[in-house]
Amino acid sequence: MKKLLIVAAIATLGACHWAREKANNAANKTGEVVAEAGAEFADGVAKGVNKSMQQSVSLSDTLRVKGLQMGQITLGSVNDGTDNLLSVYFIYNADVNTSVTARVLDEQGLEYGRTKASISGKKGEAGFVDFVFDKRTNIATKSKVILQP
Repeated sequence: MKKLLIVAAIATLGACHWAREKANNAANKTGEVVAEAGAEFADGVAKGVNKSMQQSVSLSDTLRVKGLQMGQITLGSVNDGTDNLLSVYFIYNADVNTSVTARVLDEQGLEYGRTKASISGKKGEAGFVDFVFDKRTNIATKSKVILQP
């Protein structure tokens, strides 16, 4: 009887160890899946913001005729604001040296932000230009930004 109890105890301990190992492996796999999903979600959100902003920023015909073309557009935050920095990648198809005004309009077309930046580049060059708005200007994804001289 004693031998039977000892064998049962050893079997139980072995089963507990096996169960603990399986639980740890499952927890580790779950953690990996959650981490990957979180990273993909964050990446998707960032791409979604960039994509939606790409569609809502327009370059005036006057600036296009002067030789400006837009590339990637990103949003950032400066001066204790939230999404009050608009960075536009400009491609210079001609020599350009001008001042550009960026106006932010809400869904109803009401302006709630305006700033200027100097744009200067030679034909064939490209680079980011930052438009820094007042810290109270929060460029929402449904906003429209107009770039004009």
